[in-house]
Amino acid sequence: MGQLFTFVAPRQRLTLSWGGKLGEMVFDGSAKELIELLTVIPRHEFTRKQTTVDPRVTVNNLPAKSTCHDATKAVNIAVNVAVKRKADAETPENDTQASKKACYGNNPLKSRPVTFSDLPTELHRHIFFHMESKRYLFTSGTVKLLGLVKISSVLENTSKKTTTPPGLFSKAEVEALGKEKFEIYDEGEEEYEVRSLCTLYDFTLPDVSRSPKDCDLGDEVRDLRCYFLHLREPEKAALNYILEKLPDWLRQYRAWPKTDQSWILRNLTTREFVRAEAIALKPEFIHGPDIDVLGFGEVLLSRICWSSDDSCSMMDTTNICRGVWAGHCFDITTLASHQEKTANGEEWTDASEEVAQEMAKIYESNCGTDWREELCREHRRVW
Repeated sequence: MGQLFTFVAPRQRLTLSWGGKLGEMVFDGSAKELIELLTVIPRHEFTRKQTTVDPRVTVNNLPAKSTCHDATKAVNIAVNVAVKRKADAETPENDTQASKKACYGNNPLKSRPVTFSDLPTELHRHIFFHMESKRYLFTSGTVKLLGLVKISSVLENTSKKTTTPPGLFSKAEVEALGKEKFEIYDEGEEEYEVRSLCTLYDFTLPDVSRSPKDCDLGDEVRDLRCYFLHLREPEKAALNYILEKLPDWLRQYRAWPKTDQSWILRNLTTREFVRAEAIALKPEFIHGPDIDVLGFGEVLLSRICWSSDDSCSMMDTTNICRGVWAGHCFDITTLASHQEKTANGEEWTDASEEVAQEMAKIYESNCGTDWREELCREHRRVW
């Protein structure tokens, strides 16, 4: 038989609605489901410097052929001018009247930072007009859709006796979790019982954790388009251009993510990373973070399992049910983005070779000495 496993991120209170036997999931492609959850789109961050801005400077002063950076600068100018106006409009402390709020367009300025949506429609039009490529606008709107950052993952068995991996929670957190009470329906006893969070299984229960939303980029774009169509006429002015171009953008970006860069799986807890080219059976199997046959998902399955029972429905050469990465945090990003963010000297370890050797042991013990050739042949037959 073998025990059943399911995915859970206890800290985020997330769990996947599917699972299975470990001996099947490692080899049947199920692990690909993890890639979309963990992949993070690198974003270009603009450094905003505090400068003295002439209130007379407007978007109209920009050169005719502006770049995306110029448009971003225009946003900063408008925001700084608005904040200056707010300061000029403040009344003395001894004024008996209520403090007057400065306005920019029709929106009163509050104490919070001014966001892109707070800017007037006219400025939106200028920004869209000065963008050199549609990808800037598209990326800014979808960067949050395509990844859950820093998920602490555990592939745990469905036994009600499995405790959490060491180090997942501090002593104080364990005590706090013990005080949380949930009313859970026990199917075996056919009655409700009040329980606290004691085992990994408890974190998979519907009243404790939720399943992450399945995100299809095409569906999300169509929903956005429908939402735009129902806005009031004045609000549509800056969105008409977007609506006209959405079908083109959808076709252009269906091939997300970009495959012309090197991607890595990062263990954010231990500061280790695994390179795609080190574990892929062939270079042509690499499609960005998505790798055919053996990829980042399979690597995670081999290292995040946690169970009090060592039965796993497969030949076990690595003590797989006590994964060395169980309960750790992960993401998948580009090597270039990682190098940029760690340029300050932050130390990371390249665990690619260690992981590749470990994966080879697992596959050889279960698929034979010619496992690489056999898996490649099977892949060619399927595709």
